[in-house]
Parts: sequence; C-alpha cells; structure tokens
Amino acid sequence: MQVESTGTANYWVECSLCTAQGAVVAAENEEDIIDDVTALKIHTAVFNEAVASWNPRFDKN
Repeated sequence: MQVESTGTANYWVECSLCTAQGAVVAAENEEDIIDDVTALKIHTAVFNEAVASWNPRFDKN
C-alpha cells in the first residue's frame, strides 16, 4: 500500500499490486494554509483520514 497525493491537501491510499484506490480525502480548509505550521496540521489530518478510510482498524486517537 502507498499513500498518494496531488501535492495539495488531497490524499488517498492505493494498492501497489492491484491499483485499488481508497476514497480521495480533500481538506475542506485548504485556503486556511497561511504558514508551515498550519500546512502541517491540515496535511497531517487529511493524510490520517485517508489511511483511516482505507483501513477501518486504524485508531484515529
């Protein structure tokens, strides 16, 4: 499995063997990115949500 991104705050999980894809998860507040700290928070949240959507056993806490 690998996590893919468009370079923006859009992420999805893709199987490297069969190319099955999970849902694309996009940040609702990407326009709020005004600095590196905010960018890291938003990208981390969206990344984790994409992983959680692929694997429901992923602990969000």
